Amino acid sequence: KLQFLYLIGAAAVPEGDGMCPTDLVLSVVVLGTEGCTKARGDAGGDSIGPARWRMARLACGARLVGQMSRILLGVLLPFITRDGAAAGWSEVAKGEVLSAFAAGYILTQIAGGAMADRLGAKLPLAVALAAVSVGTLLAPVAAAAGGPAWLWWVYFAMGVLEGPSFPSTGAFLSKWFPAEEKATANSWAAAGGALGGLAAMGLGPLVADAVGWRGAFALFGACG
Repeated sequence: KLQFLYLIGAAAVPEGDGMCPTDLVLSVVVLGTEGCTKARGDAGGDSIGPARWRMARLACGARLVGQMSRILLGVLLPFITRDGAAAGWSEVAKGEVLSAFAAGYILTQIAGGAMADRLGAKLPLAVALAAVSVGTLLAPVAAAAGGPAWLWWVYFAMGVLEGPSFPSTGAFLSKWFPAEEKATANSWAAAGGALGGLAAMGLGPLVADAVGWRGAFALFGACG
């Protein structure tokens, strides 16, 4: 509701001497301050500028966790095989397990974007982060208890619940940033995906060597 009122204020109040500029009206509505507080430079005044960039960094972190969790299985699969935990898994079964996340993800990505436009992005993002974290923690249990079949379902469910996260991040940032800052904000979010891939592929093998592949799943799952 605050964001909706923010946009109404931005459209209704003109700029001019003695008037609140558009970005100042946003500060009043979102932060609940009285009168006009400058978005940049007013000593002692609340500012929505830093709050916006905190949101961008949070989006970066959300993408980092999501990307890291979704590709960790592929990174650790050689360790699982070497340990003997994947004994009896065919190459086809391994490929199917690695495709499970994408199979679930594609089912909810478009619908998740529509939901974020109508209901807001906070809930889909929270559910997505919880899902990939819990799923990563459960992966070793599923592999031990039910082999590739159970592991497939764990990653399929992760994909279904993670699907709305990417469009939700876009909806989230679009409400926080003016047009002249949206590209920079989206770059922050996109960087999170690259960092997540780097963390999984760069650190995953090192962690698995140090504490075992089960410990690696536990440590990466706890990051969410």
